[in-house]
Amino acid sequence: MTDPNIFDPYERSAPTVPLEVAKMHLGLASFAKAEIDLIDIPTAYLNAQLEDDKRHLMKFPRYLAQLLVLADSTAKDFLQQVGTILVEIVHALYGLPESAKRWNRHY
Repeated sequence: MTDPNIFDPYERSAPTVPLEVAKMHLGLASFAKAEIDLIDIPTAYLNAQLEDDKRHLMKFPRYLAQLLVLADSTAKDFLQQVGTILVEIVHALYGLPESAKRWNRHY
């Protein structure tokens, strides 16, 4: 578990559009009979790198470690005695405190 309190509040948030502004834009677009498009970037956070000094460690439980070894036999070299695998996270993942900010900077 990562303690979000070790991060500065500005590292844990990214700028977002206030809901009122989004609703106003939708209302104006509706009034003008404008077309609205939206995009989604699949696995967006994975495109953003974490800072070198702020990387996280993650432990794969035994059942996931076994699946990882099935998918990539070289992962067997990293199995711990209890059958888990410990990895260092270098890209932003959904759920990490600073991921939104890192993705926003990357984008």
